[in-house]
Amino acid sequence: DGVANMEEVKHEMTRLQMASFDVKELFMLIDFNVNGTVSVDDFIEGLLRVAPGPASKKELMGVQYDLHRMWNMLGAGQERLQHNIEESLDERVRVLETNIQSFFKDLEVQIKLLLEQRLESLHKTVADGHGTILSSVESTSCATQSTVLKSIEASSGSITSIVLKSIEEIGLTT
Repeated sequence: DGVANMEEVKHEMTRLQMASFDVKELFMLIDFNVNGTVSVDDFIEGLLRVAPGPASKKELMGVQYDLHRMWNMLGAGQERLQHNIEESLDERVRVLETNIQSFFKDLEVQIKLLLEQRLESLHKTVADGHGTILSSVESTSCATQSTVLKSIEASSGSITSIVLKSIEEIGLTT
């Protein structure tokens, strides 16, 4: 009919010379689908596998089948795990590449702004210097003024060309 309680199962196991097994351990071993229940057929098959004495060819084939099935399950699990890891890494690399590209674009904008500020400051400094020189030249003779003005124009063009050339060399435009 069935088993009324665990004591009855323990008594029958002792009668079958299987007392060394804990009943819970036995059920865990023969609960093949791990659903917490054991069918009558699974119970009988499990008892035959743990019964004292040499294993039959059928029992050995059953163990071999179980091992093969477990090996295949492990392989499939490993493949899924590897696939998931690769997908995760690919996504992280894409995010990292996007962040790096964004960082360099922001950096380029900041460098351009800084260069524009420095260039404006340089232009202002040169203009202020020219103004100072012009005011001091005004107090000198006409011949000296002409020579100084030509010198200022030449230096102004030279400074501007040096700054523009430097900007072109680093690949930025104003």
